[in-house]
Amino acid sequence: MVAKKKVSRHHLWLEMVMGSLALVSGYMLVRELTDDLTPNQVFIFGIIDLVIAVVFLAEFGVKLYIAKNRMTYLKYHSWVLLAAIPVTTPLTQSLRLVRLLRLLHLLQAVEE
Repeated sequence: MVAKKKVSRHHLWLEMVMGSLALVSGYMLVRELTDDLTPNQVFIFGIIDLVIAVVFLAEFGVKLYIAKNRMTYLKYHSWVLLAAIPVTTPLTQSLRLVRLLRLLHLLQAVEE
């Protein structure tokens, strides 16, 4: 039998926040692709996306800094870095959907 790692309340809270930000980012991307947004809405979505990207990047940086083995962390979490990059060109907007992978982390944290 494999022993499950106990998840702290702080870790679960962080995953919930990051998962929520990923959902907001995904919602905004769908709205950008399907709705005819005003220039003001596009500007506001851009600001919100930039803030979300900074939060993802900050979390990645902190976790990389405190990781016991930084190379292993980079190997398994490099997708988080891709998700943190604010991408605004139509060809690469789909990279923002990578943020939705955060929901998998939330599900894993809840299971544990």
